Amino acid sequence: MVESDKYCVDVLIQVAAVRAAINRVGTIVFEHHSRECMRNAVENNDQEASIEELIGVLTKFIK
Repeated sequence: MVESDKYCVDVLIQVAAVRAAINRVGTIVFEHHSRECMRNAVENNDQEASIEELIGVLTKFIK
């Protein structure tokens, strides 16, 4: 879009849309991982390790 001399506001709107889409995909993946992680923790009676893992994953995700 930039090379074809599009209006800057249109380019910024598209960038924002891509960011929003990527964030949504990341949220879906995180939700799936969280559910699986907690399910496994309950089955294996290992909640503390799973909570630490989730905190680590979330910390990396929101950077």
